[in-house]
Formats: sequence, structure tokens, C-alpha cells
Amino acid sequence: MFTRNIELSIAASLSQSTAKRATTLMGALLLCACGASLTLQTHQFWQLLQPVAITPTKTERQTPVRLKHAEIAELFGKNSAANAPPTTPLHLTLLASFTHPDIARSSAIIGQPDEPARRIRVGESIRNGIVLSGVFPKHVTLTRNNRSEVLYFAETQR
Repeated sequence: MFTRNIELSIAASLSQSTAKRATTLMGALLLCACGASLTLQTHQFWQLLQPVAITPTKTERQTPVRLKHAEIAELFGKNSAANAPPTTPLHLTLLASFTHPDIARSSAIIGQPDEPARRIRVGESIRNGIVLSGVFPKHVTLTRNNRSEVLYFAETQR
């Protein structure tokens, strides 16, 4: 009976030891599998980030197209210089233009003969019948008698 108890205790300790080893071995295998998966995913991610060099084949290469000026002259509409409002004949001097994305907040400093220059906002009257209708970096537009006219800076006048 005594030997039988020893045999049972040895068998129990062996099975506990084997179970611990099997659990450790399974955990190690799972850890290795996760590491391999992470390594593979990282490698694929870095391949996605690398630029792809595409070299055209002989059939894909094209000769550059030469366009004539006449073919592209009206690409963006008629010649804007021909359609531009006339330069104003009024004796006004454009001294500064302040453009703003909100057109109503744009303004210009305009001088008149025998008067000090003053700042005028879009929509304000310069004098009777003359309204500042637009402000641009190199010119302003005026409305006089329901017609648009352009006032340029003195050095950029056409």
C-alpha cells in the first residue's frame, strides 16, 4: 500500500509538471505566432509606404504635343483685355488698394484734384454719381452713369 501511494504521488507530480510544461509551451508557441504575424504585417505596411516606380513601356511613351497660340488663346474665354472696361477719363489718382476676401470690406485711397486723398470702401460714392464698385491689387473699378470704368495706379496705366 505504501508503494502504491508513492506511485500515485509520483504520477500526480509528473502529470502536474507535464501540464505546466504543456501550458508554458502553448504560451510560447502563441507568442511566437503573434510575433511572426506582427513582423509580416509591419513588412507589408512598409511596402505600402514605399514609392512605386513606374517606368513606361515603349508603347506608353508619347511625344509632347505642341500647341499653337491660336489654339489656346480662347481656352479661358475671350481676350480679357478686349472686354475690359475703359480707363476712366476722370482726374482721379489711385494711391492704394486694400483687397479683402469679403468684397464689401475692400477699400482704396483715391485722390482728387484740389482735395486731400481719402479712403473709400466698395459701394461708397467718390463724388456725385461716381461709386467705387471693385478693388483689385493693381486697379479699381468705378461705376459712373451705369457704366464701368477702370482707374489704374499711375505707374501701371495702359
